[in-house]
Amino acid sequence: MSSFLESLYGNGALLVMWGALLFHLLIPIPPAAHPIRFWQQLAALVASKVNSPSSSNQQQRLSGYLALLLLLVPTALVLFALESLVWKPEFYQLALLLLAIDWRSSEQYNDKLIDALAREDKANARRLLSTKINRETDGLSLLGIGKAGAETLLLSYARNVVGVLFWYGISGGIGALLYRLTLELARNWSPNQQGFKSFGKPSARLFLLLDFAPQTLFSALYL
Repeated sequence: MSSFLESLYGNGALLVMWGALLFHLLIPIPPAAHPIRFWQQLAALVASKVNSPSSSNQQQRLSGYLALLLLLVPTALVLFALESLVWKPEFYQLALLLLAIDWRSSEQYNDKLIDALAREDKANARRLLSTKINRETDGLSLLGIGKAGAETLLLSYARNVVGVLFWYGISGGIGALLYRLTLELARNWSPNQQGFKSFGKPSARLFLLLDFAPQTLFSALYL
């Protein structure tokens, strides 16, 4: 038993991971106060300034690349710079992983959607689903809402948990947080949204590249 505890304490990365999971389970950050929300607002603000619907597809795509670099590169530099200044690197990694990981909001969303489906409240179920997907939900039946909701929940766990932990294992808390930030950019600038078909392609392609390995692994384990 003592040797097991020694090996556990000796592996700081493993302790940080379990600490983040436990902390997120017991005291999750409220969505309204989560820093990711401010990142989403920043992404929307940048898009409103540089994404011009009247521009050509090539110009919109170039704007998408520049906006992506504008947000991610300074963020990465600041995160790496702060790492050398912190007193305890493990606490810094824990804080970054806590910001990156998120399954409680998906769990709460799932409970609300199941409750709406159980009451056959199509209007509320469609409204809940519309906050998670970038497509029209007004014409979906209860069965269609259930299928789309299950797919959304599965993808949410795959990305907000599996993908985050994968990149944490590869490159620590910085890699995990940058993966999550890229995910949020890909969501907010999704090419499926009107006006973002060309502008959102750079962020979508970068995220697909980052997401390929963890989702392939997740799919294999799931099967």
